[in-house]
Amino acid sequence: MHIRVFYCTFALQMKKNLFIGFLLFFSTCLKAQTDSAFLKKYPFLIGNIAFGVDSLETPLGVLYQGQDTGFSVGMYNAGKSEITLTPGKSNRFVSITYDAGVLRPGTSVNALIRISVPEEMPEGQQRFEAEFQTDDSRNPFKFLYFVSEIRKGTIGKKIMAADTVPRIIFDSYLYDFGHMRKGKTIFYTFRFTNGGNKPLLIYAITPDKGVKITGLPEKMIPPGESSVLGVKLKTRRYVGVLHKSITIRSNDPVNPVITLGIHGTVKIIPSKKNPTDYCIGD
Repeated sequence: MHIRVFYCTFALQMKKNLFIGFLLFFSTCLKAQTDSAFLKKYPFLIGNIAFGVDSLETPLGVLYQGQDTGFSVGMYNAGKSEITLTPGKSNRFVSITYDAGVLRPGTSVNALIRISVPEEMPEGQQRFEAEFQTDDSRNPFKFLYFVSEIRKGTIGKKIMAADTVPRIIFDSYLYDFGHMRKGKTIFYTFRFTNGGNKPLLIYAITPDKGVKITGLPEKMIPPGESSVLGVKLKTRRYVGVLHKSITIRSNDPVNPVITLGIHGTVKIIPSKKNPTDYCIGD
């Protein structure tokens, strides 16, 4: 009798263990399939949010001066907590809205990105920076870049009228220094031209904290003349993703306020004394 009871108990326990093992195996396979599908649709992970793009930089093709373009990018919450998404403008070229304000774990939303190409933007390749503001505990500020070939737009009355005023036109509005070792100093020179036919007056130049202006342009730039703005940034106080801005105010009636950007990642290089040092911020 005791042997039979023991055998039944043992058999029931074995069935229970087999059932639990099957569930674990099945859930592992299901998770692997889910992860595989997730990686195919949202391959680029920043913090706890994965984006439906292949890399940090995405080509857009041809855009024209004076053109507005809208497109969507999928976002997936790969973390365990809700993430709030804040719509707004990354800069005067890029604005971002979402089809939902909260991104719950294991769910996705679409970010609508709108790029407005100014009529005075030079022809050639340009990079547009999109900044996603969130309360993601791992990385609240996320950046993607969209590269396009800018071509001449249709000349209309608005452009011709702008020729009778000063016009500030920069060769580039963003300097991406890529990855740099902590402690290094960044130097860069922004070049701009007065594309109008009246004198351009620079009223004020306001850099973010940590950015030093090393070369001030002339306060008055004649029509057709060019000038430069030199900047300097020491990285010893920063680790991870770094974004700084410089604001320029002028008498350009179309763009009285211009924002320039300096962006990149500051890394800690492992040393023999501290082999666990690493780059913070992804």
